[in-house]
Amino acid sequence: MGCVSSKTTEQSASTECRCCILGIAGSGKSTYVKQLRMLHNQEWSSIELDDIATMIQLYLLQRMKEILDHIKIMSLELEGPNLKHSRTIYLQLWDERSHHVLGELWKDPAVSKSLQSISGEARFQMLPYFMGRLDVLAQPNYRPTTEDILRTRMRTSTVSLTSVFADKLMWNFIDCGGQKNERAKWPKILSSESFDVILYCVAVDEYNTPSTEDPSKTNLQVSLLALSSLFGWTPQAPRMPIIFLLNKIDAFTPKFDHNPSTFKKAFPEFEGKTSQDALKLIESILRKTMPDGSILHFIQLSALDLDLSRAAFDGIRENSPRPQLVL
Repeated sequence: MGCVSSKTTEQSASTECRCCILGIAGSGKSTYVKQLRMLHNQEWSSIELDDIATMIQLYLLQRMKEILDHIKIMSLELEGPNLKHSRTIYLQLWDERSHHVLGELWKDPAVSKSLQSISGEARFQMLPYFMGRLDVLAQPNYRPTTEDILRTRMRTSTVSLTSVFADKLMWNFIDCGGQKNERAKWPKILSSESFDVILYCVAVDEYNTPSTEDPSKTNLQVSLLALSSLFGWTPQAPRMPIIFLLNKIDAFTPKFDHNPSTFKKAFPEFEGKTSQDALKLIESILRKTMPDGSILHFIQLSALDLDLSRAAFDGIRENSPRPQLVL
């Protein structure tokens, strides 16, 4: 979803800073763009809110279907009427009974056991949040809240634009999508469009999360490969600065602190002790992926945290080249 804010007389007299946002699917690009809208008090239209509500409903049905499929693989059994309830989930239709069916299934021990074994997969991370709001979502007049919107994953299937005004500049954020087929378009976009800065979003907490594209790799490995395929094949440095958004810090730190050995397993060369040491290693790997002479900046981010999102925008503004104002 893109949004171009209305221009005042002052805005129309300014120039723009074009920011290209790259990153694989699930890295948090779209969530950060939504935060930028909220930071600049851009409201969501009724149509957009209706679309988001539908996305949340489909998300709940799809994730529960995947859990039920996994229950069969694990040879578990649902209790009582939940076997009948499970059949309605496969219809993939939201009706007045859906919240009741989902609620009953959510309490089933087989669902809990199944979810425990797959909860590390990124697409299930928001499921407990939305299931906790099931009664609210079921209301006929339900409208997504700010927190609901931030936690709704919106697939960017086409290039989308979000514009905000700051420092007498129009900051245009162009999200180029992150699915595998969309990443194939990145080189053409970068060669045919003019940008002032590139933002590359990396979900640092997914260092041991299997990729749905290639289960033999983690999402972080896929992100590094996508970066390498874009820039690593040439010694020529990009003509614009690259700002790495090290996203999902809020999930990375407790995950590392709980079991540092999982990070060591993902990166055997790691010799540090703290989560900040681990982030420095990820940063060094990103640096090595880029051609010599590249202008690189690193910003830690939690796209769900308003204060960190605001600080990240300040960092983007500080490290982006400033076009000359049109007088």
